[in-house]
Amino acid sequence: MDKTNKALRLTALILVLALVPGCIQTEQSKKCDHITQTDLKDECLQYVGVWYQDPYTCYLIQDMQKREACIQDAVEPTKAKMLQVQKQEQTTPSIQKVVEEVKTQAKQANENKYAIDKKVQQCMEEQKLEMDVCLNKIAIETQNIEMCEQIETDTYRRPCISNIAINIKDPQICSKLTRTDDMQLCKFYASAG
Repeated sequence: MDKTNKALRLTALILVLALVPGCIQTEQSKKCDHITQTDLKDECLQYVGVWYQDPYTCYLIQDMQKREACIQDAVEPTKAKMLQVQKQEQTTPSIQKVVEEVKTQAKQANENKYAIDKKVQQCMEEQKLEMDVCLNKIAIETQNIEMCEQIETDTYRRPCISNIAINIKDPQICSKLTRTDDMQLCKFYASAG
């Protein structure tokens, strides 16, 4: 009789352990429902259980060692706090760094554009030249290919692009030219070294 009771108890325990994970589902554990791979789902459940201090989520973990560790950590507030601080340290600086870099780049681009516009305006006023001539002149001085592209007159745009390509020895810039003969000459001189 003793062996039968032990067998029944063992069977009941196995059934409870097998059924409990399927029966217990908390609001937090639903955050891991989209994960199908068992080990990744166990990690997610452990993270969520500790983060939200919800030991019931831990019962859904398949790996027994992870489940036990999760249950212990899920009832200790310091573990959740450590996890939250670690998460904050990992994300905040990187987000702030990206935002600061974007702001710095935008500011630099605005300052550069303003400086170029100011130079063009100054050139037009002081030297009494038209805008395309000043754009050509300043673009070649500063090696700024984008300024060449702003030139409307073809007779100034073509030599601007060619001169920059040749000066910095970059034949790929020559592909911005529309005429084949200009492009071939530009590539020849830009490639010569």
